[in-house]
Amino acid sequence: ETLNVYIQAGPALPATPVFTRTGTQGDRWWQAEVDINTTSTYQVVMEGIRGTSFRGDIALDDITMSRGPCNPSTTYSVNCDFEDINICGYVQKTDDQFDWTWQSGSTGTTNTGPQSDHTLGTPTGHYMYIETSSPRQPGDIAVLMTPSVPGDNRMHCLQFYFHMY
Repeated sequence: ETLNVYIQAGPALPATPVFTRTGTQGDRWWQAEVDINTTSTYQVVMEGIRGTSFRGDIALDDITMSRGPCNPSTTYSVNCDFEDINICGYVQKTDDQFDWTWQSGSTGTTNTGPQSDHTLGTPTGHYMYIETSSPRQPGDIAVLMTPSVPGDNRMHCLQFYFHMY
């Protein structure tokens, strides 16, 4: 399984992601931060790719974009914790092979994915994830995009939590 994150400022997806992780990362939530600097309106594109095994669910939670570079003193307010069924206005891409799923509690397959969300740390909290069991095939892609973010020629910090297990 692979999680790629892109910053898309035009009609085409950039060739190189700003963040990527491949393979199982263990049964826990990990924090990631990415500095973004663009003058153009952009979207954050989260791409989950199914690996060679059904044991490779990818989950996302607590996605935040704030002004200023990422650093230990940056204060974050959660922009999207996926606690609302409207998933913060995020959009599922329509020309990929499958969609991200809004979930609470554990995933549908035993010994994969998180048991709870990152926000509340309980089975009642919500997150987005890709289920990599059948009928998914190796290489299948699911894409989730943020609403458009105005570029202002200042550094922005993207922070999110991911779970790959």
